[in-house]
Amino acid sequence: MIVVTNEELEALGTEDVLEADDGDDFTGGDDDLDFSDMKPMDAFEMKMEDLVVEFERRGMHPKGFFNDDARELQKVLDKEFSENLEKLKAEKRAALQRNRMKAKLQKKRLQLEKQLREEQDAIHDSLDAKAWLNTIKNNQTRDACRIECDSIVCRALAKALWSSSSITCLDLSRNGLSDFAGAQLGRMLKRNTSIGTLDVSENRFGPRCCRSVGDALTVNTTLRALNMETNPLTNESTDQTGVVALAKALGSNTTLTRLNMWRCDLGTAAGAAIADALVANETLIDFDVGHGGILELDAQRIADRIAHNKRETKAKNKREKAYRDQLAREEAGRKAMADAEEERRLLEVYYQEQRDARALERMVAMDEERRQRKEAEAKIADELAAKNKAARDAAAKKAKKKGKK
Repeated sequence: MIVVTNEELEALGTEDVLEADDGDDFTGGDDDLDFSDMKPMDAFEMKMEDLVVEFERRGMHPKGFFNDDARELQKVLDKEFSENLEKLKAEKRAALQRNRMKAKLQKKRLQLEKQLREEQDAIHDSLDAKAWLNTIKNNQTRDACRIECDSIVCRALAKALWSSSSITCLDLSRNGLSDFAGAQLGRMLKRNTSIGTLDVSENRFGPRCCRSVGDALTVNTTLRALNMETNPLTNESTDQTGVVALAKALGSNTTLTRLNMWRCDLGTAAGAAIADALVANETLIDFDVGHGGILELDAQRIADRIAHNKRETKAKNKREKAYRDQLAREEAGRKAMADAEEERRLLEVYYQEQRDARALERMVAMDEERRQRKEAEAKIADELAAKNKAARDAAAKKAKKKGKK
């Protein structure tokens, strides 16, 4: 069972519930409040002692003449009655307003619960819809997606797209989607930060969708291209408020570059609003409003502004490219200098290693020479010692033989 809390209802916008804008706030006049049975007190029907009591209750002093005192008191009574009556009317108006708001909130709750049940049932009954919902929630979709669905499934998918980040190009064209489904897509654009291209052409979007999209364009910084071609955005020119709201958003949006509203039955008021709003727009470079029923003067103003934006964008891109090229050249120069310095350093290291190697070789050669000299000296000493020993041995042997004789 689906239950919507008051907090959830209060958090919803006017585009979130299909009939949310039914039942306006109470604005009735006094004809809606019946106080005909209420009359002010009549001072002339009082006794003199009653007049005195009423005077004393109000801190007033009677003159002692009945007619004069009655007239004076009647003025006060009429004023008090008028003030009390206005207070009662205000209280009753507030009570009526509370009751109306309560009834409106209950109607909104029932409608929203009905919508949520419809969406759940539609997803449950369609394997394709269920698959799309799961892949969107899990960010497992392709970058570019073409989705075929009805209005109810679209509402459910739009909510899943709030936090999705895998889709960058979404095609929902030629689905016959309702104006309310379009409003839900607009609400999605206010939160989604990945969709850069959205095609919703050839549906049944109207003023409600336009208002929602316009609201989103005041905060969305991701969407670059929006195709709304062949949608009855003004309900056959009966309601241009949605397109006017969207037009105003174009004046503050700084990221949308392409917008297609061809054959959308815009009307003269919407055309003028678009032309006025584009004066402040500097990023829209492709905008089609053909077959939209707008005045030729406004169409020319729009075309002139788009041409201006194209020139400025081209010049800006050229400046940015020149700047990037300059940075690249400077970076290449720095890299060449760094490479040359590194080559010089490596060469110096090589030379030093060669010097160190030669010095080491000299040291090894000197050590070897000293070793060989020491070995030669030791050999000579050994040979001399051997000769001396042999001479001593021979002398001793000779002396021994001589002694025996």
